[in-house]
Amino acid sequence: MPQTQNNRRRSLLQNLPSPDAPSPVAPAEPATPAAEQPGAASALPGDPQNQQAVLPPDSTGVTPVPRINTSSTPVPPAEPGSAPVPPSATAVMPIPSEALEKVSDNPTGVVAASPFDGAVTDPEAVTDIITSKHPAQARLESGARRRQTLMRDQSDENRRRRMTLGFGVVVVVLLVAFAGFMWWRIETNKHEEAAWEAAHADVPVTLGVLIPETELCEQGSKIPLTVSGTDLDGNALDQTAFVNWDGTGLSLMQGSYTVSVPASPIGSDGTLFSVPTDKLQITIAGNENSDDPDTASASVDVAGSLVFTEIDGLDVTDDDIAAAYDYASQGGAPTSEDALALRTAAQKKRDEAKAAHDEQEAEKRAKERAERLVSADDYEFELPDYWKNKVTVKQDGDTTVFYSKDDDRRRLCTIMVMPTDEIGESTVGNALIYQTPVDDENTLTVWTPRWGYLIAQAKDEAAENSKDADKEKDSKSEDADDEKSSDDKDSSPATDDEVSDELAETLVDLQTGGEATYAEMKADYEKNGDKGQSYLAGDDFIASTIVDSLELK
Repeated sequence: MPQTQNNRRRSLLQNLPSPDAPSPVAPAEPATPAAEQPGAASALPGDPQNQQAVLPPDSTGVTPVPRINTSSTPVPPAEPGSAPVPPSATAVMPIPSEALEKVSDNPTGVVAASPFDGAVTDPEAVTDIITSKHPAQARLESGARRRQTLMRDQSDENRRRRMTLGFGVVVVVLLVAFAGFMWWRIETNKHEEAAWEAAHADVPVTLGVLIPETELCEQGSKIPLTVSGTDLDGNALDQTAFVNWDGTGLSLMQGSYTVSVPASPIGSDGTLFSVPTDKLQITIAGNENSDDPDTASASVDVAGSLVFTEIDGLDVTDDDIAAAYDYASQGGAPTSEDALALRTAAQKKRDEAKAAHDEQEAEKRAKERAERLVSADDYEFELPDYWKNKVTVKQDGDTTVFYSKDDDRRRLCTIMVMPTDEIGESTVGNALIYQTPVDDENTLTVWTPRWGYLIAQAKDEAAENSKDADKEKDSKSEDADDEKSSDDKDSSPATDDEVSDELAETLVDLQTGGEATYAEMKADYEKNGDKGQSYLAGDDFIASTIVDSLELK
């Protein structure tokens, strides 16, 4: 059914004549009044603008399809006796689908004539005829509509294509711009990263190092350093580093630093060096004029140099060795075993130096002792170093007397062997410093006159005696007799006429080893008299030198 009807419709449309072909016209018949003529025009109810001319059937008995006026000008009714309205005089109306279905039911493709003398009297039929359209005209209008649709579709397609093309261009431009931006960003990042890495890379720094025994030291531990300061980012740095003996091996980031040496390196033979007290100032700055960070070089400014001097083995302490070993074990030596071996070498060199020094000192002391040694019949002793080239020594048997080279009358000290029962008492002016038995009858004694006290006393007494000239003359006579008798008693009086203040200072200086002065003793005498304590300074010096070295044969 629906398929069969469609087939019939297509067959009918294919057999329709062209719209330009003349429509079949029936043979002329006698004129008939217009009101009675079949197919005469009549106004359609409700549509005064449209007039329909009903054509008479042709010779085949087929009524032609009427043409419907679609223009705004009404078609006048046909006059009686006038010829039929040609088909071309009216416009073609579209054929409704219902009419096509009716046509498709007639396999001949034509519409049968009305049984009522060829006139259409059924209102529905009239409506069908009015709304019907020639199939050819329908095909033309359908083609026009299709062309319009195709044109609209083509226009829409073109518009879509233009929009798509524009969108594509925008997308391509955006992609190109994005790709360019990403390329620029990547290159910028690479440049910035390269610049950052170049700025933060460690820069080799060579220090000025002056050190002896380089060949031996190159096999020892490295030079320890304490590096403090700030890098280019402001980060604080405080670390321990090590450099070779030629000053190489240190690398630092850009910044400002202070370098000091905390301990001595250890030479391969155990040598230690003095630690430089000066600090080095290091400034590392980037090359701002370079556009290529890969080839940019930093400038290094090192102010000062490290000067090392070898420490004599005698001056090396245990603390020096401990500090040097500590830094050697932290990285100055290749391994901990190497650091231990270097410490052992340093200790051995220090001990050997001290042993050699001690031996030399012993030989020197022996030689000096031989030069200072004073020998008598029953004893011997060493002359004090302070008296060297300042005193004169006189010997007679077991009696030894010392005089100042500036005054050969006033004894500084007397060493003698005397009968034990003849030993006198020690006094403020003449002190017995030491005694030891030689045998059952004799005793070795050491005496020293206290010249500071004696001279101060004599000057004070002389001042009192100068009031009377006669008493002064008698006093001088008595003093001359006393001096002659005191020579026999190992005593030497002094007066203001015979002993000046300068000579008194010399005598006190020799007796005390430079520990006291005559002025001090004089003041002590004027204040305390015989109870003064400054006079005892000479006793201590004689006891610590002559008495300590005194030996019986």
